[in-house]
Amino acid sequence: MPVRAIEPIMIVTVAGLVWAGAVLAMSPGHLDLARQPDRIRFYVGELGGSDKASWRQAQIRLASAGPAALDELERHGEYGLEPGRGRTRTLLSLALLITVSEADLQRHPGLQSLVASDIGRGREIARSLAATGVVNVEARVPPELTRLGGFGVPGVLELCRDPGPVRRAYGALWLSGLHAAIAVDSLAGLTHDHTEIEVSGSDWMGIDTVAVLARTAIGSLSRMRNFEAPLVLMDMLNDSYDGMFDLINGIRQVSRAPQARTWDEWWSEARPAWTEWWKLAGSGEQPPDRETWLNWLRERDGFRLFHRTDPRRATSVVVTGPAGTRCRISSDSLVAAEGPLPLGLFAATDAAFLGWWREDGDVPLAVERALRVAATFSDGKRWETVLFVRYGEEQATRSTQAATMSAWARPCGTTGSRS
Repeated sequence: MPVRAIEPIMIVTVAGLVWAGAVLAMSPGHLDLARQPDRIRFYVGELGGSDKASWRQAQIRLASAGPAALDELERHGEYGLEPGRGRTRTLLSLALLITVSEADLQRHPGLQSLVASDIGRGREIARSLAATGVVNVEARVPPELTRLGGFGVPGVLELCRDPGPVRRAYGALWLSGLHAAIAVDSLAGLTHDHTEIEVSGSDWMGIDTVAVLARTAIGSLSRMRNFEAPLVLMDMLNDSYDGMFDLINGIRQVSRAPQARTWDEWWSEARPAWTEWWKLAGSGEQPPDRETWLNWLRERDGFRLFHRTDPRRATSVVVTGPAGTRCRISSDSLVAAEGPLPLGLFAATDAAFLGWWREDGDVPLAVERALRVAATFSDGKRWETVLFVRYGEEQATRSTQAATMSAWARPCGTTGSRS
């Protein structure tokens, strides 16, 4: 999707802003790059390249392509030396979670030898940690297995075939916890296993069946069959919890990826944001300065925003923009500041919002206020957005004096500057 230039652009500086995103799920319906050997060969070549966005995309697309990608990787993949070796190992770990079985891997001896010791370690861990007795259905997957990612799946699948019902139950629970969507069909056999087992949670105990746990696992894993799932799983494999959370939300925000019905449609929509993310990430898994990424997204709405901690434990807002622009900042029905740019306002925490609470009450630890920023440019065009300012735990105070919203009506003397 081409990047749309937006001029003029507004610059807003605020203390303490928080953003959040929703969760969507789209079903691909088939393997990526299906029956496209030439394109698989292209991505195998990309895997050893220097462009981070390209080889990262190659990892995910090849892992999502199933056994056909293994054929090309076995023949032409540069997995004997770095960086191809490490990148291929991560690719295979992801593939074993979503599209490839151990049997598929065993038909490719070069790739199998690359990860055989990891899979063997997964078997040892699964056998040693699957307890007998009461099944704790709320317990997390043992971290030793989580760190192995897809390499732990074959060993956990063996638990599902164990003679002991408790081990079979742990197999279902751990496959769900590993997000091993490849295991959905394997778990189907356990949905008829009505062996009763003792189960427990943080403060309860009861009786359930292996079948119930298997059906629950299948339901959870089925929701992982979507275009975004490989990105979420890559975070787990790279030990970067929620590392791509902002990337996923950004792709949804600036593209039509949520409406995609094929892998090619999804990647075509996601590619501009994907490329920018890895450009900003440098050598890491995510941009070191989150603001640079968020402002790349905000530019599509005509502004950039910078927020920082105010040492005065107060809230300040500064709006800058093209000469001749007039701006109004309001909160609810109150005009907080109005005039030509640059425009700013300042309010001490107690005077800003404590009046919303009873005189002797505690200020909640997380309170948000919406600020509406509206501007009229010199040519008559208008621009408007709503910002959410959050007071965090470090700003919580106690006051016995009534405060009024009139504090917001004091424009500050800060002139601000474009940055």
